Amino acid sequence: MYNEEVDFLEEVIMRALGTSLDIKTLQFISGGLVNQAVYTDTSKGKLFIKFNENRPAKMFDAEKQGLATIRENVPDLHVPKVIHTDKVSNRYVLVMEYLQEQYPNKQFWEKLGYGVAAMHHVTAPKAGLEYDNFNGPLAQKNTPSTNWGNFFFEHRLRAQFGLAFYNQIIPKSYLKKLEQLQIAFERLYTKAEFSLLHGDFWRGNILTGKNQQPCIFDPAVYFGHREVDLATAKLLGGFQDTFFKAYQEKYPLQHGAEERMEIYSLYPLMIQVNLYGTSYLNRIDSILKKYI
Repeated sequence: MYNEEVDFLEEVIMRALGTSLDIKTLQFISGGLVNQAVYTDTSKGKLFIKFNENRPAKMFDAEKQGLATIRENVPDLHVPKVIHTDKVSNRYVLVMEYLQEQYPNKQFWEKLGYGVAAMHHVTAPKAGLEYDNFNGPLAQKNTPSTNWGNFFFEHRLRAQFGLAFYNQIIPKSYLKKLEQLQIAFERLYTKAEFSLLHGDFWRGNILTGKNQQPCIFDPAVYFGHREVDLATAKLLGGFQDTFFKAYQEKYPLQHGAEERMEIYSLYPLMIQVNLYGTSYLNRIDSILKKYI
C-alpha cells in the first residue's frame, strides 16, 4: 500500500474515532463496483472503510439512513453500525463496524428467512420513502405514492429503461412495451401493504455473523411490495431453499407471486444492463414477450 494511501486512511480513522491509536492492519478488500474498501484492525477495534471519488455526495448519507431504518425496525437482522461519514482528501468516506464472516449452515438460512419476513411486516401507508437514495451507483427516486403500480413502473422500470435508451443500449420500442406491460401487471397485482424493503437483496449483501446471525448491508431502502426483495434473491441466486421455506412459514406469499416476481425482476436486470451491457437483454425480452 502506497504511503499516501496509508496517510489518507490514518486520517480517516483518526477523524472517525477522534483519538490517536495504533493501526495493526490495513488491507484492501472488495468494495463492489462503486467503492474501494479497506479492513483495518486498530487498538480501538476492527473497522470497515468504504470510500470513493466522483460519486454523488449524498450516496453514503443515504446508505447510513437506510441502515439505520432497518436496524431500528428489525432486531432479528444484524445491521453494521455506521461510525462516521466524511469527506477526506476529496474522497467520500463511510466507516462502519467490521463484520467477521462465518460459514453459513441451515440455521443461518432459517434465521434469515424469519428476519426478512419480520422486516417485511414493517409497513407504511405509502410506497416510497421520504428521501431518494441509490441502487449501486444509480439514483433511485422514492417519491411517496399510494399507487404501487404507478410507483414501480415510473420510479423503477421507466427510470432504468429510459437510462438504457438514453445511453443507446436499447431502442425506443422497449419504452412502448413498458406501457403494455403495466396493463398486464395491473391484472396480476393483488393489493398488499407497503413493506420495508432492503431494495438490493442479493447474496452479496448478506453474510453470516457470530452464532449464525444473519447480517445485511448495502441497502437501497424503500417501502413497497415485499415480493420485490424475493424476486431479486431468486433472480441472482445463492439462497438456499431453507430461506424461502422459513420466509413462507412466517409470511406466506399471495396467489400469483411467481408471475409478479418475474416482472419485478426486470428492475435488477435493467440495472445490470445499465452497469454492464446487453448480456441480460435476452432474459428481459423473454419476460416482456411472456406478459405482453
